[in-house]
Amino acid sequence: MQLSLERQVAAGFAAAVLVLLLIGAAAWWSIVRFERAFSSVDHAHQVLNILEQIQVQALNVQTGSRGFALSGDPQYLQPFNTGVTSIRGDLAAARRLLADSPPQTAQLAILETRLAELVDLMQRRNDLRRTEQLSDEAAADFLSAGKRTMEDIRALIEAMAGHERELLAQRSRTTQRHAALTRAALLLAVAGILVIAASAGTRVQREFAARQRADRALERSRALFETLFEQATDALILTDRAGFIRRVSRRTEELFGYERAQLVGRPLENLMPERFRGRHVGHRDGYAAAPKVRAMGAGLELFGLKRDGAEFPVDIMLSPLELEEGPAVLAAVRDITERKAAAAALQRAADEVRDLYDRAPCGYHSLDPAGTIIEINATELEWLGYTREEVVGQRRFPDLLSPATSQVFTENFLRFKTTGRVENLEFELRRKDGSTFFVSLSATAIFDAQGNYVSSRSTVHDITARRTAERRLAELNAELKRHSSELEAANRELEAFSYSVSHDLRAPLRHMSGFAALLEQHPGLNLDAVARRYISVITGAAQKMGQLIDDLLAFSRLGRAPLNPIHLESDTLVRGLVRENLFEARPETRWHIQPLPPVVADLALLTQVWLNLLGNAAKYSRNSAPPEITVTGTTTEREVTFSVRDNGVGFDPKYAEKLFRVFSRLHAETEFPGTGVGLALVERVVTRHGGRVSAAGEPGRGATFSFTLPRFPPAPTTPIHANRPPPDPAR
Repeated sequence: MQLSLERQVAAGFAAAVLVLLLIGAAAWWSIVRFERAFSSVDHAHQVLNILEQIQVQALNVQTGSRGFALSGDPQYLQPFNTGVTSIRGDLAAARRLLADSPPQTAQLAILETRLAELVDLMQRRNDLRRTEQLSDEAAADFLSAGKRTMEDIRALIEAMAGHERELLAQRSRTTQRHAALTRAALLLAVAGILVIAASAGTRVQREFAARQRADRALERSRALFETLFEQATDALILTDRAGFIRRVSRRTEELFGYERAQLVGRPLENLMPERFRGRHVGHRDGYAAAPKVRAMGAGLELFGLKRDGAEFPVDIMLSPLELEEGPAVLAAVRDITERKAAAAALQRAADEVRDLYDRAPCGYHSLDPAGTIIEINATELEWLGYTREEVVGQRRFPDLLSPATSQVFTENFLRFKTTGRVENLEFELRRKDGSTFFVSLSATAIFDAQGNYVSSRSTVHDITARRTAERRLAELNAELKRHSSELEAANRELEAFSYSVSHDLRAPLRHMSGFAALLEQHPGLNLDAVARRYISVITGAAQKMGQLIDDLLAFSRLGRAPLNPIHLESDTLVRGLVRENLFEARPETRWHIQPLPPVVADLALLTQVWLNLLGNAAKYSRNSAPPEITVTGTTTEREVTFSVRDNGVGFDPKYAEKLFRVFSRLHAETEFPGTGVGLALVERVVTRHGGRVSAAGEPGRGATFSFTLPRFPPAPTTPIHANRPPPDPAR
């Protein structure tokens, strides 16, 4: 049954409305999906950017700690601390961005653990370096552990970035597909309207109403697109095929400093430095011939030009579009100034580390499994006289060794590749000019995940000076043995001399004294006063000579007698000697003895020192009225000092050094009797104990004699021939 025209119109109107509604709904849905796809593309870009920042900051942490460990300069801790702080913020941002992706969230959790391990490892190395407890071995361990952890971090970030790039590619394709669907839906709507208009010319008004509804839907779609376009975080620039700007986003105005009215209709080349404009025209034409979504200038450094003439680095993503007015290109421009600065800082840190490596005071090199040198620093190259090109990848380490030490390397290298460590191996290296020098080598091995040897990290120290010193030391030891033999012979001669003095000289002296006494007592002689004085002079001279012999022998025995140091109470010893008055001090002598510190010394020898010093003070102050003698003692961290001061005749300071020489006297025998051996004996005893003596005085104003003893004296000593007793002087 044929429908009436009114019904046909109504049916046609209904069909038109239905078609338009369906197409509008499809277009709306396509636009919504386009918006979601665009948002997901931006989300993927954000994730990639965060992952890149995390990797950069992790490298800052590692290089900052490494620089501090090598140099000890606290300035290297600034990138370390900045990196630690930035990593925390970036991880928080990454967690928010990846909250809807369980696989990525799981990977992120592992990444956080690795980053925490890296920060903890570097922090422990910093702490050890601050306290100067970072040994070479610990530094190598930290370096190896840091590299392994950093490799894990890079692998995790690369895996996560790869996942995001796959999503980005999928979402870009989805965006293109949705854009195409949107265009198709719009074309289908136009076609449907034309068909309806052609088939139902009488329904113009109703068709017009339907068209209005379609326009409103399209306006909503355009409004949505406007919102997305204007709120994009990257600067969006829409150009036609000829490269003229048709539209820019709000971010474009902010980034380049122009108002959009100043950009629309002008060539895109106005936003790039002059040096890039000529080449860009050719690149633009090439892109128009094969348009696709891709990064602009891949592998090149791109720069934007602000209105004020300032340049800044950019990344540009290109997307071809088909608009009603013809083909167009949408460029997404991102300012990467901060990223570039971070990369530059990282490069500077790497250059500084390399400089430290090359200019280190020791040699560094690395060997592959075959023993070939794959890395070497400038210091070691300078030692060897080779260029880097002549060594790296060209020579095995044994090629640089003398034949005598090449076998040492062969024997130890196989074991090293298993144990992973070698310390203080000595080699003789051969320079390019054929000369040789000795080095000490320590190394650690780097293994892959399967435990296979990859390379070495070797530290080389030039020990030529040490070897020279060792040879010199051996020569000195030989010379010392020779001198020791000569000293032993001299001691034997001294013993023989002492025996001769004791035995051969005493007999004539006894004869002189005996016959002088007999002569004086002879009943047949009538000796006058002069003769008796002559006999008295002979007797006194013989006795004086005997005393000199006794003192000389006592002085000689001091150099041969063993030291037997014990703990002595100096205060008790000195007060006892003063109380016994073995040196015949005048009764009216005033003694001022301050508390004296204890010492560790030989009792008999130290007693002799005190007897001589106290006796000298009593003797040379006996003419004072009254005699005053002061004894003091002080203690420092290393030694004990004793002083004996009197108010006697004193002496001229310029003769102070002569006082401690054997038989050296400053006063006449008739004025102050003595042999001149006492102070020499004091000096020898104190010196044998590891101390020193000194004297100070002024004529007529008294004198002060001082001696020091170490608080921690050497162990008891036994002189040469101590096992054979010296000859008895009485014989």
